[in-house]
Amino acid sequence: MGLLKEYLKEIYGKEITNRLIMDKGNREKLKSKKDITTILQKYTEREKLKCFCSNPQHQDFPGWIGYIRYKNGKITNKNILIFGLEISSEEKIRKDFEKYYNIKWSALHIAYDFGYERTFRILSTRPLWRELKILLPLRSILRKIYVTDVAKCFTKDLTISRNTCFKQFFIDELNLFQERNLIFIFQGRKIKSFFKNYFDFIPNKTFFDYLESKEEILKECGIKKTKNGDYLFELGKFNSNEKKIKKSGKYLQIPHSSQINRWRWKRTKENIENEKLKDLPFKIKNFLFK
Repeated sequence: MGLLKEYLKEIYGKEITNRLIMDKGNREKLKSKKDITTILQKYTEREKLKCFCSNPQHQDFPGWIGYIRYKNGKITNKNILIFGLEISSEEKIRKDFEKYYNIKWSALHIAYDFGYERTFRILSTRPLWRELKILLPLRSILRKIYVTDVAKCFTKDLTISRNTCFKQFFIDELNLFQERNLIFIFQGRKIKSFFKNYFDFIPNKTFFDYLESKEEILKECGIKKTKNGDYLFELGKFNSNEKKIKKSGKYLQIPHSSQINRWRWKRTKENIENEKLKDLPFKIKNFLFK
C-alpha cells in the first residue's frame, strides 16, 4: 500500500480514503468519476466527516491524475504542487456542485475537481485550470500535478484550522515528495505569505524587471501593481528553513482564481496571444521548466 494513502487515512479516515483511492502495489490513483460521484453522495452531512477542527463545514480531498509512483519512499512523478490555504465557503462550493456535478451537494469534494475530471478539455473550462492554461503548457503537465490545500476543511476560524493542519499533517504531506526540483504554484499572496514561516523565497529579478519595463502595457491587460508596489504574478526560487522540511525548487505566484473579475483575469486571457502580452507565458514557462 502506498504512503500517500496511509497518510490520507489519518486525516479523512479509513472508510472515505479506501473508497476514493484504488491502489496497485504501492501505487495509488483516484477511482473513476462514476465511482467518486457515488461516494460523494454518501457524505452530504458534515457529521460524517473525520476532522480534528471544531465544527468543520466541509472538506476537500487532494487531487491528481494517474498513478502516484515512488522511489526510495518519495513520490517521483508529481513534482508540480499547487496550493491554496483552504477550501472555499459552503456557499461558493454549493454553486459549483449545482453547475458541474450530477449531485446537489457533498460535504466532501476533490480539490478543484482534479482527478474527478481528468481531461484537458473539461478541466480547462473550470476555475483555476482555465487561468493556468493561459500561462502554462497545461495539457502536457497535467500528470505531473498534485493539488491540495493547507487546511483540509473550512471552519469559522480559518487561522486555527490552517495552523492545526499544517503542523499536524501538512508537513508530513510535503515530505512525501522529492526534496529537490519541485515547482510550487501559489494561488494568491496569502498562501505564499503563510509559507514564509517555513520557506525562504528569492524572487526572480529578471521577471520583476520585465513587469516593471512593461508596466503601462501590462496594466491595459489586467496586470497591475498592488498598493504595496509589487505584483500578483511572481517567479522565484525557494528553500525550506524549517528543519522538519527539506525542499527546494522554483515557484510561481498567481492571482487567486476566485478573483477572476477583480483581478481582471478575463482581460489577461483576452490579450495573452497579442503582441502586448505574448512574452508573459513564455517567460513563465522558460523559468519553471528549463
